[in-house]
Amino acid sequence: MGGALARGPAAPVVVELVAGESARTDGIDAIALSCDGALVATGGAGHAINIWDAATGALAKRLVGHGGAVAALAFAENNGKRLASGAFDDTARVWDVAEGACARVCAGHGAGVSSVAWSRDGSLLLSGSRDKTARAWYLSAGAASATLAGHGESVTCGAVRGDGAACATGSRDATARVWDLGPGGGRGGDAVYGVLRFSLEGHGAAVYGVAWTPDGALLATGSEDATARLWDAGTGDGLRTFEGHKRTVRCVAFSPCSMFLLTGSYDRALRVWRTSGEEVAPPLRGHGGKVLYCALSDSTARSGSRDGTCRAWDVAGALRPL
Repeated sequence: MGGALARGPAAPVVVELVAGESARTDGIDAIALSCDGALVATGGAGHAINIWDAATGALAKRLVGHGGAVAALAFAENNGKRLASGAFDDTARVWDVAEGACARVCAGHGAGVSSVAWSRDGSLLLSGSRDKTARAWYLSAGAASATLAGHGESVTCGAVRGDGAACATGSRDATARVWDLGPGGGRGGDAVYGVLRFSLEGHGAAVYGVAWTPDGALLATGSEDATARLWDAGTGDGLRTFEGHKRTVRCVAFSPCSMFLLTGSYDRALRVWRTSGEEVAPPLRGHGGKVLYCALSDSTARSGSRDGTCRAWDVAGALRPL
């Protein structure tokens, strides 16, 4: 850990989600914020997805359709009114949030869907399942899907590279895997394909978070072993390990410039790191429950927690080039 830490960020902006009676019993096992920061989605045991006004914390809408607990949520990067969900009814779904309607059901997994992630342009949805596979759904091609098989345990997380030509998955088998994706062409006549490039090995327990840098050069993973790791996305080589959290690192996110990494943990804290290895600010504390979601812009760290709050931290002072 080189150099002194920057002065701690000012107190975060906190939005408490005000659950009505119908939403209160659902619990929060998944949370996501829209790209424009206007909406928060939460899901849990109650099967419904709750949509909240991020400015007021008021419940705005409930999306009903899943037949099992909701385990994963993700807003499309290019459309803050388009939401993906994964549930223990073995399906992923795409929702038109403005209309409050399900636009597509992605069925094919043999067990609960525990992760969902979008390509940058919104044309591809990646789902991960307890059936030990991931699927890449090409929504513009009638939801044709490529099955990514090889993990030894449940697939817990996934991320699509910016150009949509590769993805990464993480699993309870303590590995992450990188896959090439694309149209079938000469590959056996399949409409789409997914081919394993390499496996990322080094964590001592389940991998629960994975993210690409915007330029696709690096990958980060977060694990139940309480560490995050940085990898060369071109070769699969491990570059460094980030230590400091006390419990599972559930989520990881890069800054737009790819120089900084945000990690969120079940220890209720977030940490901001330079990708060269050093922590650049004191831990971001205040959540009263596990951190389930994090995102990092040029100046703001955002988080969502099982405690029913979302927080926005001003970290501009820490995100300075060397």
